[in-house]
Amino acid sequence: MYLPSLLVLFLACTTVGTLFYARTAIREGEMAMRSALGASRARIISQLFVEALVLASIAAAVGLIAADRTLRWGIESVAERKGGVPFWMEPGLEITTILYAGGLAVVGAAMLSLLPALRVTRTRLQPHLMNLGAGGSTLRFGRVWTTAMIAQVALTAMAIPIGNEGASEAIRLVRIHAQFPSHEYVTARLEFDRPAGQDATSAFQERRTRTYARLEQRITEEPDVVAVTFADRVPGGSFPIERTAAVEVSSGAGPAFQIGFATSSIVPGFFEAFDRPIVAGRGFHGGDFSPAARTVIVNEAFFRGFVQHGIASPLGARLQYGGEAGVSAAEPPYEIVGVVRDLGLDPGEQGDEGAYVFHAASAATVSPLVMSVRLRGNPATLAARLPAIAAGVDTGLSVPEARSLGEWIWQRESSLVTSVAASAGVSALVLFLSAMGLFSLMSISVSRRTREIGVRMALGANPRHVLARIAARAMVLMGSGAAAGGGV
Repeated sequence: MYLPSLLVLFLACTTVGTLFYARTAIREGEMAMRSALGASRARIISQLFVEALVLASIAAAVGLIAADRTLRWGIESVAERKGGVPFWMEPGLEITTILYAGGLAVVGAAMLSLLPALRVTRTRLQPHLMNLGAGGSTLRFGRVWTTAMIAQVALTAMAIPIGNEGASEAIRLVRIHAQFPSHEYVTARLEFDRPAGQDATSAFQERRTRTYARLEQRITEEPDVVAVTFADRVPGGSFPIERTAAVEVSSGAGPAFQIGFATSSIVPGFFEAFDRPIVAGRGFHGGDFSPAARTVIVNEAFFRGFVQHGIASPLGARLQYGGEAGVSAAEPPYEIVGVVRDLGLDPGEQGDEGAYVFHAASAATVSPLVMSVRLRGNPATLAARLPAIAAGVDTGLSVPEARSLGEWIWQRESSLVTSVAASAGVSALVLFLSAMGLFSLMSISVSRRTREIGVRMALGANPRHVLARIAARAMVLMGSGAAAGGGV
């Protein structure tokens, strides 16, 4: 967050400084005439400072208003999405922020106006008066300023590809999610209130089991409902938990390699509800859902990871978890008994599904618990009725969030889209600032060479040759900056 802000601040300072420098160069003749008529150096410098201060104050005011409106919009968005504003969020800008921006405006105006003013007023009056008739200028860019311009172009060459890469990533993710029929699913997060003093391992556990079974039966009786299933996360709607494990290809052979993947605990009928068949091995059966079972099913992306290590099939291989908090190194390994078709909701870096390992579990033991309902009708209608249906099954059962799967997926994508939009905005701003900086550079270059250009044109020089010589300096700066930025 700080790096893009510093980047934009550096480019803005360089560009505005160049614009002021060019503006002062263009007005050099006016200042020379005023000096010749008796105006003091302090008077001219103070005039330039006041002009810069007015512009800086207007810019600070516009920036503060934009920041205030953006902040209020962001807080309102959070309140709408979360059902309320956190206690530490307050709309509007603090007085310290306003004072800080005002101080920056004064300091910025002083820095941007005093340097060119001192440069133009310390030169002897005669050269200024000579350039007054010719339209030229005695001001020129030094090596430091030229280096800053090259750095500005280099940063532009770095920012634009980064912004394009982020935009391509977001577009790819949206397209992959669009291929899944998320409009056919309603997904809800369930919570079960435990009465005070009730044992979570006996009567309460049995109550949860009965309640979830009745809830599933009740939802199944709803019109247009095709299937009901449970898991520990919203498929594609929340970021998966990443884990690692050592892979043992055959019993007693020892770990062959380490592999990273995401995990999910599912109940019977999960793959069928999402229309994802078993492509190798077998699916979970009744014994796999007992706490003592040590079997897992992996997706096709996990299988492709095996192929990259020269292993023909993951069936029969064992996974030994390690490295996570709360996982014992002596924990028995899990055996891979099947391969399921990729769900298509968690794409990896190559555009396909990320590696997944599925554990069998019962709804009463999964926490947090997410229910997914596949139906043929409008998912919004059932989503609105789910809290009442759940309360009718058991007063201790609540539905904090219920929406279509597409809305869950968009909620996850929105953070990426927002960051990509911010990156694109920064890239566009960087490009604009660099263009303005080069424009200022060309303005001073042409201002200093007005007499030379006029003489060459009067002697019959080709206009295209004159234009090429004028643009040569800018092309050198652009080429140097682009080469440096591209290399980085």
